[in-house]
Amino acid sequence: MDTKKELEESLDALVNYLDKLLPMIVEQESPIKFNIAYQKWYTRALELVRRLAPDRLEEFISYYQIDPKRKYFTFATYRIADYVQGLGASKDLDKHPKWDIYAAVRLLVSNQMAILSSLKSRIHGVLADVEGALLADLQDTELEAANKLKKINLRAAGTVAGVVLEGHLRHLVEHNQLKTKKKNPTLGDLNDLLKEGKIYDTSKWRKIQLLADHRNHCAHKKDREPTLDDVNELIEGTNWAIKTL
Repeated sequence: MDTKKELEESLDALVNYLDKLLPMIVEQESPIKFNIAYQKWYTRALELVRRLAPDRLEEFISYYQIDPKRKYFTFATYRIADYVQGLGASKDLDKHPKWDIYAAVRLLVSNQMAILSSLKSRIHGVLADVEGALLADLQDTELEAANKLKKINLRAAGTVAGVVLEGHLRHLVEHNQLKTKKKNPTLGDLNDLLKEGKIYDTSKWRKIQLLADHRNHCAHKKDREPTLDDVNELIEGTNWAIKTL
């Protein structure tokens, strides 16, 4: 199973658990049963929010945690942590708030579920960012190797740089969900597809095409051998492409 599908299924399971949590929040029930079920859910949910939506993490936590600066015990300031500690659930009318603590907890849990439910749309972008960072590190390492290879074999150095360039264009095509009819598109095919998909303009397409020509001189024996200038331009151009496109 791929990572995206695993995350989607985990999110679905956590969101669907709302149907089990809410019925536990009733006056006739002790908060102990809810606390055990909720704490297991909260631990798993918190980690997903932290990974997929760090900008919503503070809000997610705020529905559970009691504000240490709280001055008044009201419907608006009541938190899930109050309920699991038994605060407000006392049968003593002097301690029992006049407002509905059960409605408050159901609202707070539902708010957390709403945040969790919204995360599915972020999975693709988060995974793409992680993949992109890992790919960038690998590309830098491969280009460094290509630079060292120049002293030994220009063809080998240019071929390595060409592989990096082709891999980057393939990543751009997949990331932008462009479709190609060819099973094994060439560097030129990928370049054309990205231009047609308006991922970059004609001037960038021409630059990539020139780099593809240099790569072909290195990878295939033609009328002439690749020059040091050809290989330098290919390596530098590939570095430009992976940093800017």
